[in-house]
Amino acid sequence: MRQLARRSTGLTFVLAACGAMLALSLAATSARAQSALGLDFALYLDDVSVEDSERIGALREITREDRSNVNIAAGAIYYLHHLGGMADGEHVAGFRIGGELRYLGEYAIERDEGDADEQVIGTLIELGFRGDWTAEIVERFGLVVGLRFDLAILVPTGDFADEIARLADEGVPTSDGPRLGLALVPSVGARYAIHERINLRFDLGLGWSYLDLLSIDAGVQGIQYVRDMSLSSRRFEVSLGAEITL
Repeated sequence: MRQLARRSTGLTFVLAACGAMLALSLAATSARAQSALGLDFALYLDDVSVEDSERIGALREITREDRSNVNIAAGAIYYLHHLGGMADGEHVAGFRIGGELRYLGEYAIERDEGDADEQVIGTLIELGFRGDWTAEIVERFGLVVGLRFDLAILVPTGDFADEIARLADEGVPTSDGPRLGLALVPSVGARYAIHERINLRFDLGLGWSYLDLLSIDAGVQGIQYVRDMSLSSRRFEVSLGAEITL
């Protein structure tokens, strides 16, 4: 029941994020030249800490491992809209907020030593809010300070899906549905206008992410089985993208 409640709460967050993104899109139709649609391509490195706590009856084992991500490319589409407006109709200087959908693809981890121990966890996407502040330095060129706060959604595949299936075969109640987490990434970069409605941007990000993989507390064949497994990571990211003013 605890697992079901946690998954239901996560799905509520997903629906709320989608609703917020839709509301922002509708708001844009009433204010021309106040919003932008963007695409970016990123290379990212995750310094991953894997924590796995398992208790069978009175026996308990806790393992912690340091790993890194194998696939380092990600792509995103995002929408940004100026925050409100002044009494004379001008924008709040430099501030924009909106939403994004980021696709990280197959998420796999390995030990830093380079041993052949790659583990595929699943397919990872991130959905949430994105904001930034821009200050023009010289004509066409500006400084950008940004922040992303995303709900991470992992669909189990590969080795992690096999582990879920093994637990199910042994009578341990667990779901094979999406796993949820969070990602928080501040960034700093630059934006260059190549056209009055087209901007290129470059960003450096340093942030944090977390994924809840297993949360089990159940009786199995008369024995209490408790297991909690999670991934937390520090993320360094370099991205290059383009924005079109709507």
